[in-house]
Amino acid sequence: MSPLCFIDTETTGLDPRIHQPYEVCWWREDEPEPRSAWLQHTLDHADRQALNIGGYWDRKGYAAMDGGWMRTEPPRTLALVLEGVTLVGSNPAFDAAMLTSYIGAPVWHHRMIDVASGAMWDRDGLDVATTTTGGRALRRTHRRRRRRRGVDRHDRTTRPEHRADHRPHPAG
Repeated sequence: MSPLCFIDTETTGLDPRIHQPYEVCWWREDEPEPRSAWLQHTLDHADRQALNIGGYWDRKGYAAMDGGWMRTEPPRTLALVLEGVTLVGSNPAFDAAMLTSYIGAPVWHHRMIDVASGAMWDRDGLDVATTTTGGRALRRTHRRRRRRRGVDRHDRTTRPEHRADHRPHPAG
C-alpha cells in the first residue's frame, strides 16, 4: 500500500481552472513531522472571501507572489514529495485538483481518503460495513432507530431548546 499523506491547501478560490493554491501543508506517515510550503502564485481572478478565510493577508501570503521575497516550493519538488502517496484530508479531491493545476499532473495514488465523509461511518453507532453497502441500508437503519425512539420523520413541531448559537428560541 502506498504511504498516507495528510494534506491541506490554501487557495485563491474554489475553481481549479482559474484559481491557484498559495500554500500547502502535508504530513507523510513516513516523515517525523508535518511540513508546510508557500507556492508561487498570482492574484489574478482571486476570490477576496477565499483569501480572508485562509488568512492570506494576516500571514503575508502576498510575499510568495510572483517576484515576492518569500521562498516558494517549486512544482517539481512538490511532485517528488507527493509521488505515489495516498492523499488524506477533508475533501482531498479539491486539494488534488488544485495541486494538479500547480504541478501539471497528478502524481499521487488515484484513491484518496476523505475524512469528512468518513466521520459519519461511526456516527450513531453505525459501522463502516453498514455505510458502505449503500444509502438504502443506511436510511433503513436510521428509520428503524427513529421509530424505536418514537420520532416521526414528518413531525416538525418539536424544536431543540436552544439554537446553535446557544440562545433560546424565540417564543412562538
